[in-house]
Amino acid sequence: MRRITQRMMAILGLGLLLCGAAAGKPGAPVADDGALQSLKCVACHGTEGRRGGPGIPSLAGQDGLYLARELVLFRSGERRSPRMEPIAQSLSDGEIGALAAYFSSLPPAPRGPSHD
Repeated sequence: MRRITQRMMAILGLGLLLCGAAAGKPGAPVADDGALQSLKCVACHGTEGRRGGPGIPSLAGQDGLYLARELVLFRSGERRSPRMEPIAQSLSDGEIGALAAYFSSLPPAPRGPSHD
């Protein structure tokens, strides 16, 4: 079983607060720290979080706490991915919370072929 640290709980809490701040504003970035503009996520997942493919999940409409937790796990190396670990390791706690809030605020991707 994974051990949840105090730092992880703080990040998850930040993600929850940011998700609440984003409520009612789908598609609006919730941070001006450059996280979304950095193309760290959009290169693979698309600006609307809907681009998928083999091994690339759609992020749009996913639970914000889930997204924040997974990024923290990638950053710590507890969850392994040659693609995601270096990206997550370059993200601050604030960027993780902002990205989780942004992608969770978007409408989910329709079922079927990849969309962007």
